[in-house]
Amino acid sequence: MALAQGFHHVALKVPADQFDRSAALYQALGGVVVNAWGENEKRALMIDMGGSCVELFASGTEQAEENARFAHLCLRTPDVQAAYDAALAAGAQAHRAPREMVLGELNPTKVCNAFVIGFGEESIEFFDEI
Repeated sequence: MALAQGFHHVALKVPADQFDRSAALYQALGGVVVNAWGENEKRALMIDMGGSCVELFASGTEQAEENARFAHLCLRTPDVQAAYDAALAAGAQAHRAPREMVLGELNPTKVCNAFVIGFGEESIEFFDEI
């Protein structure tokens, strides 16, 4: 059994004043908003793009760290703890240990997730809806 079973979502930071336009773009490409939370400069949306999602975060700045950018990649897994442990064993840095939480307000979803930092300093999330 593969620990990683495809991408769940890619998260992007976008300028707060471009948030609605960014959401509209992904919806125009066929995306469906499946979850939303936060307000104003702390807004976020999860947009299903047909099996994988784009997660948008309003950054609260005009330039969103100069441009919209990659925030983290998320790998779907049936066993977050095993994936987290395997990443640490391979040399990744621990960032956030596995935890259960409820994500979202529009469609509250119980999840388990964890984060590690990869060798390119990228943030990698392991994610399971439970």
